[in-house]
This record gives sequence, structure tokens and C-alpha cells, in this order.
Amino acid sequence: LPLEQMLCFDLILLESFDAAKKELQPALYRIRLGSRAPLVLLTDERTIEWRIQALRAGADAILSMTTSADVILARCQALLRRWAPDREVLG
Repeated sequence: LPLEQMLCFDLILLESFDAAKKELQPALYRIRLGSRAPLVLLTDERTIEWRIQALRAGADAILSMTTSADVILARCQALLRRWAPDREVLG
């Protein structure tokens, strides 16, 4: 997406696959150039080093691909409450 379109999102949920792991850091940096919205990353990566790099590159939360949909939703709602406390968060 063009950077100007990223300004419209309240939250970004990004899925990271093995094939795209090398491009993830540049992608996170690019997203952060265009958006301050909370960014949640879903991944199957378990190494601490990789997770730290993703957080430093702009991810606000990293969840496992096996995380239940209810937990993902609750985490996203919590991030939205902190990011825009004056706005109503729908569930």
C-alpha cells in the first residue's frame, strides 16, 4: 500500500511467513514511515532474537500463529484502547 493509505488504519495486523522473514524488517520500517497505528505481528518464529528485531523495527505485539482468535482480538482491543483512549473500541 502507498504510505498515505496507511494513515487511515486504526490497527495493522500482519502475518509473517517463513518465505518473507528477510523482508519483514524493511516492511515494518516502511509501515512505520506511514503509520503510527498499533502493529500486531502473527508469526511462527520462536527465536528471541528475531522477536526483538521485529519489536525494534516497529511491531507493538508479536503473537504466535497458533494463538486463538479470541486472544488475538483481545490483544488488538487492548492496544487500541491505549492508542486512542477517547475512541470506542468495538469487539
